[in-house]
Amino acid sequence: MRDQLHKLEKASLICGLLCQSPPGDFGQVVQDLSALVRDDKLVRQEAACVGACHNKNNFTPIQINGRTVLLTHYNDLGGNSFFDSQDKFSVEFDHLCGVTIKPQLHSVMLDVGELCHFPVGNCCTFKKSLGERQLFVACIEAHQYHQITGTAFGCQTGLLPRLH
Repeated sequence: MRDQLHKLEKASLICGLLCQSPPGDFGQVVQDLSALVRDDKLVRQEAACVGACHNKNNFTPIQINGRTVLLTHYNDLGGNSFFDSQDKFSVEFDHLCGVTIKPQLHSVMLDVGELCHFPVGNCCTFKKSLGERQLFVACIEAHQYHQITGTAFGCQTGLLPRLH
């Protein structure tokens, strides 16, 4: 019984630390926790659960056919698959290893456009309907993670009402 409680406490601690990991550093935090906890299986299990949410919340940039696409809640197709609204491709993403697999042409067509351009960072836009309201969702990732200083700068999420 005590061992099981100890394992639950470890899992809770691991999840808390993984959720706080800075963008661009998730994989390194997983490795560090594996070394500290000395239970690679438990750390990898928890990281697999936390990784998807962490990557979507931080607009993690990935490459699909040479284009940068952001992982967001808005282009999540479920089952770790994500949609590139411009090229109409979907891929599966391994959140633990940070790699895309199985790119394929996706049959769903979304009405999307790029609203803005940032000199550093990436932007994806999506048109969503909430009842009678039409919204544009702009997901902008501009993390400027500095390996030397270990600092990361955040991101913003915004909903823009459609102008008639």
